[in-house]
Amino acid sequence: MRACPAGHLDDVDWKGIINHSQQNCSPPYLLWRGSGALKNITVECPVCRGNINLGEAYSRSWSCSGRFPEREATDTRPFRPGCQEESRIIQRGAANLRIPEIATVLVIPQCDSNLHRLLQIKVIYHVLLSREDTFGENIKNELLKILEKFVQRKELEKETLNAIASYDEEEIRKAVSHIVNLNIPRTAYDMRRDEFRALLHAAENGHPPEPPRRPGEVPNFEVQQRQVRFPVPWGRLQFRVTPISRLRVVMVQHAYRRIPAGQIVAATPVSTVFELPAAPGQKWHIGSELSGEGVFLDLNLTVNPQNTPNLGGRAAQSWWSAWNKPDDYPVRGLISVDRHQFHPLFVWWHTLAHRIINALSLDSGYSSAAIRERIFLDVDERTGHASGGLLLYTAQPGGDGTLGGLIALVPEFERVLERALHTLDTCSNDPLCGEEEFGRDRYNGAACYACALVSETSCEHRNMSLDRKLLLEGLA
Repeated sequence: MRACPAGHLDDVDWKGIINHSQQNCSPPYLLWRGSGALKNITVECPVCRGNINLGEAYSRSWSCSGRFPEREATDTRPFRPGCQEESRIIQRGAANLRIPEIATVLVIPQCDSNLHRLLQIKVIYHVLLSREDTFGENIKNELLKILEKFVQRKELEKETLNAIASYDEEEIRKAVSHIVNLNIPRTAYDMRRDEFRALLHAAENGHPPEPPRRPGEVPNFEVQQRQVRFPVPWGRLQFRVTPISRLRVVMVQHAYRRIPAGQIVAATPVSTVFELPAAPGQKWHIGSELSGEGVFLDLNLTVNPQNTPNLGGRAAQSWWSAWNKPDDYPVRGLISVDRHQFHPLFVWWHTLAHRIINALSLDSGYSSAAIRERIFLDVDERTGHASGGLLLYTAQPGGDGTLGGLIALVPEFERVLERALHTLDTCSNDPLCGEEEFGRDRYNGAACYACALVSETSCEHRNMSLDRKLLLEGLA
């Protein structure tokens, strides 16, 4: 295939890449000579005997056709408007031909009941926002009368109306208040910070605050406070380990990138948002909703503010430089528009998460590819001081993710930390791995497949922003 960093993809223009010896030569077929390595293969024109070495073609830039095959209907001819970017030939099965941009969000604990989910249906949500100040004392009847009109116009299912009607006045009033006063985050960092604060609150107080009132109704997010463990010591640090017995995760793909020939800086996201013909103006994303379990780790700074990693070592200084001046680092465009992924505390928690994932896979009953991470950071922009934590969870379709294998390890989490960290200072690829340092043209510090990298299905950050030496310095 040929691809360009603007996201275009097309077949190789085989006739066009050959240096024909005759003008306007257009052969009905081409000859493929040789096999094995690309440099041993020649593509030849049977008419004029012009040819090109495939290894040479692979290493050169070519004009881009501007084609987006994903946007073409199956019964239409390919549309090739052209593009100013240069394309490169790339193998059809290469991973960098389509790198998805995926957003993952957790359920917001304060709005995790079935009633909340019904009231957040688009039609109902717009009614609540537009008529918030006009509802009287009997909000249930007023809301049902309004929604009945949408049912008559077939814009709302009758079953949805009946489900809302089954709740009493006080339940509906509380749920409406939660939804209309909900502060919707504007950035991915704000969203993740809100999740972090909600997890800290759940670790301190448990969740939900009261048991479900209806038979068969279970919370989408559940933490039993009596099962939370603190302290779980490792060296001078004391971890708080919070088992999350119920967890709901929504995953959405909003874009993808193509990175031919390592053109990382030039690669631009291509939106995957689409509209349905039956609902013009409504934008849709490809997504899935999964349930599972998880373990949340933090340092419980409210009890001991000094219970923090040491981020003053040599390895941390290079990451501090990147956090202070992110625009000086070309890799920022691929890592994230959020500069906080350069923050040393983010790198510390991220590297720790990868080590624990590999340790958990030995005892939990899940493979390391089934355990996912979520790194949290709450940063003071003025000083750079931050608090952080990590969530390791399983959320898969079917049975994987609901077996309780993660939370069952919380009572003996010291053993998990021992297995994750006792060989942190060595790697089978040392001294090559240990001598690596983070810099302007690198994604990681000391990190390789033998010591810190995990499956791409587990890491939200594509195995970037990792540094084993920084983690080791932080534990000292």
